[in-house]
Amino acid sequence: MYTISDWEYRTRPDARLLKRIGGYGDETAAFLMGPVKDLVERTYRASRDRRDVAVAGSSMGGYMALYVGSQYQRQVSKVLAFSPVALDAPMRGYELRDAVVAAGARPTQHIYLDMGDRERLDFCGSQVLLDHLDELRLTVQEAGHRHVLARVIAGARHDERAWGTRFLEAYQWAFGDMGSA
Repeated sequence: MYTISDWEYRTRPDARLLKRIGGYGDETAAFLMGPVKDLVERTYRASRDRRDVAVAGSSMGGYMALYVGSQYQRQVSKVLAFSPVALDAPMRGYELRDAVVAAGARPTQHIYLDMGDRERLDFCGSQVLLDHLDELRLTVQEAGHRHVLARVIAGARHDERAWGTRFLEAYQWAFGDMGSA
């Protein structure tokens, strides 16, 4: 799964059984930044220059983009996290925030974070998600990152269509000033 620790949750409030999630974030990050990145660079005309390398994801993929970016800073200069879900309960989001702070901010990265104001999950509503977005913003700033853009998107929901409509603008922000990466 796309987390760095194990956790469990109820699929609905009245459910008796808990769904267990295994945290394979370290393995996932190593796989993406090792064999997958190597395959892409060998197969396509992809730059190996970190200034041209970004990680991006939405929802739990946004969580993983932040984690991969923090752990592989020498390879990644841009992180785009759309609607990153890193709640303390149930998914132990504080562990992600601790990892980001512990990694620091060397070298410089551009970090984009966003959340729609109409997003909700089975176990929380939009205000909880917006509050955690702000915590993530504060976390990356505490880690020392200075090129950070955190946005709340009016009317946006937690789905691929919403993320797709804002990808281009996030990409242009991250790659717009190539001289400062």
